[in-house]
Amino acid sequence: MFANIEDVALRRQLLIALALVGATTGLQLLLSLFIGARTPFMFFIPTVALAAALLGRLAAAVVLFAGVVYGVYILGPTYEFWVDEPADRGALLAFVVVGTLFGYLGDRVRLISRRARSAEAALSTERVNSERDTLATFQEMFDQAPGFMTMLRGPDHVYVLENESHRNFHGHRNVIGIPIRQAFPELAGQGIIEILDDVYRSGVPRTAYGVPVQLRRQPQAEPEQLYMDFVCQPLRGKAGQVMGIFVEGFDVTEQKVMRDALRVADAKATEADQRLQLAVDAAGLGVFYCPLPLNHIYWNDTCKAQFFLPPEAEVDAELFYSLIAADDRDNVKEAIRRAVEEGADYDVEYRTVAPDGRSRWIRAKGRVYRGGDGTPARFDGITIDIQQQKEAEAALQTANRQKDDFLAMLAHELRNPLAPISSAATVLMRSNHGDEQVLRMSQMIDRQVKHMAGLLDDLLDVSRVTRGKIVLDRAPVDLKTAVADAAEQVLPLIKKRSHQLTMHLAPERTVVSGDAKRLVQVFVNLLMNAARYTPEGGVIDLLLSVDDGQAEVQVRDNGIGLKAELIPQLFDLFVQGERAVDRQQGGLGIGLSLVKRLTELHGGTVAVHSPGPGQGSRFIVRLPLAEPALVADAAAQADASAPAKRITIVDDNEDAAQALAALLRASGHKVTVEHDPLVALNNAAVTPAEAFLLDIGMPVMDGYTLARRLRELPATRDARIIAVSGYGQEQDRQQALSAGFDALVVKPADLERLSALLD
Repeated sequence: MFANIEDVALRRQLLIALALVGATTGLQLLLSLFIGARTPFMFFIPTVALAAALLGRLAAAVVLFAGVVYGVYILGPTYEFWVDEPADRGALLAFVVVGTLFGYLGDRVRLISRRARSAEAALSTERVNSERDTLATFQEMFDQAPGFMTMLRGPDHVYVLENESHRNFHGHRNVIGIPIRQAFPELAGQGIIEILDDVYRSGVPRTAYGVPVQLRRQPQAEPEQLYMDFVCQPLRGKAGQVMGIFVEGFDVTEQKVMRDALRVADAKATEADQRLQLAVDAAGLGVFYCPLPLNHIYWNDTCKAQFFLPPEAEVDAELFYSLIAADDRDNVKEAIRRAVEEGADYDVEYRTVAPDGRSRWIRAKGRVYRGGDGTPARFDGITIDIQQQKEAEAALQTANRQKDDFLAMLAHELRNPLAPISSAATVLMRSNHGDEQVLRMSQMIDRQVKHMAGLLDDLLDVSRVTRGKIVLDRAPVDLKTAVADAAEQVLPLIKKRSHQLTMHLAPERTVVSGDAKRLVQVFVNLLMNAARYTPEGGVIDLLLSVDDGQAEVQVRDNGIGLKAELIPQLFDLFVQGERAVDRQQGGLGIGLSLVKRLTELHGGTVAVHSPGPGQGSRFIVRLPLAEPALVADAAAQADASAPAKRITIVDDNEDAAQALAALLRASGHKVTVEHDPLVALNNAAVTPAEAFLLDIGMPVMDGYTLARRLRELPATRDARIIAVSGYGQEQDRQQALSAGFDALVVKPADLERLSALLD
């Protein structure tokens, strides 16, 4: 209290000094009754010192003056202001000297006290600043920890300190200075607070893993289900008593979800394994956990087995990379680098290699998890044994090749008998025998042969398209011509079913860059589909329009329509709508699949709409228009007929050879037929032909060898050599060109195409 008296106003200081004088005077008068009046300065001297120490020099002077007045009054004649005895004057002088000395000493005490207080205040300020800096440094280090940390004080667990990870975990609530029960009321009954109470009460640390907790991370939001690992460490005072708790932990919700997903996947895989009675675990899931930077790696037993390691093996990065096939190692390293540095998903396939040379295909999926500051903290994921999948893929590829080979052989074997039938029908139709019945039968045979050839073409086209073997012979194509050609091909079926076909063609230019034959095939399939699935006497509309740089072809009908659930899969292979028992619609269910794939090869799209069963369908094909500079004027091209040529046909199938010869002779060509390749080669050296039509699959010498031998003869080196074969896939065409053929024509031969090639 006395340390601040000097800060009181001067007036009040004087009043306090006068109060001291009054008290001292009263005490002196009272005691003078017992000790006599000749000792008037007994209490004034310490009072001077006290006034100087408390209030300073002015107060001390007031008290000293009051003492002098009191002494003069007492030492002279009683109660008179007069000092007549020398001893009295000496006593008065001694009081002044001693009082002055005590006043000085008191003033020194006051100054020393003031300086001590100033030094103490400065020291306290420095200590506070130092503690504040230390706390700030500690908080900065605290915030950099990858897991969450917090300090709680007292039995109510009041939040004293927390790091950024802890704030992120609970949703940035204001918790400092608030008890945990008040900060997080939703924790009541979840076991977390009970653990803290036990640690505070017992002083024994507690560690818990995968603890479920429902926490409301956003105001008014529903509580989220989280999981955490944490350690509770008691904090003790100097006497050893528990003062608070330090909590450190990690949010392991994502790992928990991953582990649950793995367990679910493993359970499903086990169930599938039981159903299918497989000999190995269908799931084959391994789990890995890698603290970053990547060094030590934690694998479960399944993962170790996938790398040909025993369960007790310790794994680090060097061992991990050494167990990966050399050809796959760089790819894995790059995938890990991108995951760690760029945050990309880790999804990579590679082979693991055992010391004895065994290998296994593995697929690894995972991701990098980062701390509160964004620094990569750990790398978690799963591995799957995909060896069986790889073997199945290889087997499927083999099966696809075998299927394609079978289709090619089937087409070859079926086309061989179709070729002479088609040629014979054509010859009969061109002959002037006058028998209308023969003419009708010939036309019927020709139509059915073309239909069968079309089915074979569809089968082979599907095989080629699905394997990416179709190569478009691109040129400017006028869609008006293409849709007209398609309508002409489908017209017999339309007439047979008494349909009404109307065509609406846009006046604008409708030229696209594409393969004319394939585009006609697209529109033929759509028109055939409409004709087949529309009851007799139906209406079919074909509309060609131009919109925003796109040509649009619509084929509409009032047929049986489509169910909504069929539309999404309508363009899949072998998908058909409902058909009658008599199968009058026909087809293999591959036409629309070809339409979609061929349209997409041309950079276009195809879509289908139907209000429902019995309400018809509408198919829409959109194709990009060709650039005007690339459009050739098709009308300017003259249709010139090919001059007659000397042609040699070489085919071990006599019917096919003779039928084709009859066709070519009817077109004015001079044709020789040979069934033995060796005889044909010898005759070519003596009587060379201008063109050779060679079958491929002949005994003694196949067509490829014969073509190469003909190219070696000076007389036939420059002759036109064309392969006529039932093999019509892309690799067959490439092989024919490599053997020296100019072109390949698929049986039954298209006379117009053949005539164009002979020109």
